[in-house]
Amino acid sequence: MKPRFVSLLLPRYNTNFTELSYANGRRKAHLMPVVDHATKLVLGWAVGEHADTGLAPQAWRQARQTSQRQSLTGKAVVVHRDQDPVFTSYAWTG
Repeated sequence: MKPRFVSLLLPRYNTNFTELSYANGRRKAHLMPVVDHATKLVLGWAVGEHADTGLAPQAWRQARQTSQRQSLTGKAVVVHRDQDPVFTSYAWTG
């Protein structure tokens, strides 16, 4: 019997913050997309002045709603993200 890996069976999403400069570099915004690894579809996103614990859950909620509407996932997914502290908040992990 061949071993099965959970990450091969579950959908995989990628996310990270990207800093965007505008107004000739005088202003900055932070974009956080949540992207389906297989389809490259952006499932959710959020933009704000700061990469903080309020912005990350906004993008995640939107991604969950999109994936449910499109019947892309069940209840479990694998999310690859960087080690930014915003991903340790209760709103993200809970």
